[in-house]
Amino acid sequence: MYRYQGVSVHLNKFMEHDEQYGVGGNEDAVNVVFGLYADEDIVAADGSGIPEGGLVSVANVGEDMTARFNTMLPFGRYYVQEISTDEKYVISGEKHIVTFEYAGQDTEVVDIDAGEFVNDLVRGSVHGQKVGEHDEPLANAVFGMGITDERITDMTVKELATEWMFICANRIKDSTASNYRMKLNKHILPALGDRNCRELKSRDIYVFMEDKLRSGLSARYVGDIVIIIKSMFRYASREYGIRNALEGIVMPKKRRTEARVFTKDEQQRLSAYISSEQNCTTLGIALSMYTGLRIGELCALQWQDIDIKAKTLTVRKTIQRIQCFDGKQKTRLILTEPKSTNSNRIIPIPDFLIPMINRFKDKESAFVLSGSIKPVEPRTMQNRFKRVLDNAGLPAINYHSLRHAFATSAIELGFDIKTLSEILGHSSVEVTLNRYVHSSMDRKRVCMNLISNVA
Repeated sequence: MYRYQGVSVHLNKFMEHDEQYGVGGNEDAVNVVFGLYADEDIVAADGSGIPEGGLVSVANVGEDMTARFNTMLPFGRYYVQEISTDEKYVISGEKHIVTFEYAGQDTEVVDIDAGEFVNDLVRGSVHGQKVGEHDEPLANAVFGMGITDERITDMTVKELATEWMFICANRIKDSTASNYRMKLNKHILPALGDRNCRELKSRDIYVFMEDKLRSGLSARYVGDIVIIIKSMFRYASREYGIRNALEGIVMPKKRRTEARVFTKDEQQRLSAYISSEQNCTTLGIALSMYTGLRIGELCALQWQDIDIKAKTLTVRKTIQRIQCFDGKQKTRLILTEPKSTNSNRIIPIPDFLIPMINRFKDKESAFVLSGSIKPVEPRTMQNRFKRVLDNAGLPAINYHSLRHAFATSAIELGFDIKTLSEILGHSSVEVTLNRYVHSSMDRKRVCMNLISNVA
């Protein structure tokens, strides 16, 4: 019998490209899905089991040409196999065995490389016979075969964007659609909108990226813009056979910047202010500070989402203001599902917050921050937070720093990464470690002084 431990299994995917006909390429990898299966009957120490051949998890290949399974598993032999692929390719029948062994109690997540998978294009043949006027076979005839797509030769980037957005509209959230339209209207179409899709070259994309970087946009933001163009041209390649000018494009290198987070002293001063000045706003700040709620999730929180008896709160909605493009209004406030499936979660409430929550408990339909059926929007909460910081004699810091501070404090207090990742609503522990966990100088000093033990 086996114990459970966190595991991250990753693989690399490559797709055949036919240069002669301009068919296929690595951009098609995003249509590939892999499965993680048990290669033997596996029984965990708690009695639960996975039968041989049982599907454990599925993962899609991302823009970076990798797929990753992040889960908790009992130790044993597993294998990775392709479940589905792009319609232009033959599904790979390869099975890559991965052996999951105990890595010790100090290891939160075991990282396993499942290797590389390659898909070959589906190929066929065309045959016929050359005949004369009276159907007699003719010898020595020479034929050629090519691709023609004159039907859409004059399609511009703007026309492609319009069609692509129409196709996307029914499968993405309103907030995502608004974000796409904003980036199209503000950045992509002014620079590339009148260009013929077939004439666009990789060099044009690199010039576009360089112009955006020089204008002061961050590498991360420019990368987000280019991802939209990539998606558009994947659609154009699939539907119309247009050569994808973005295949192989190297994204701008992202510079990681350390977020400004609260110091221990600043956290203590803010906590003291919240205790002495209790109201709906400071209650909201306390909830973010001690549960890691995002500002949109906090603004969408209603009293029906808080179970005081069970000491839990449930995140099932978020609020944000998005741009409108219907000409009726510039923006609108939307109440929608959280940003990802993992963001839907139940968070235990620390005991010390219960008295403050009880003090402001209202009817089930009321929003926590407003005490009414009308929510407080994130921008308003940001302004209220700034006033609280000013009244407490603290420097102006972005509201999201409360989430950073919660994650960092949780690590210092001994939270395991898996538990913290689920509380924060992240898709993987890597996101938690890379994005939100910051080591303070005091913590670095304590760790460095441990060297004295071996000096």
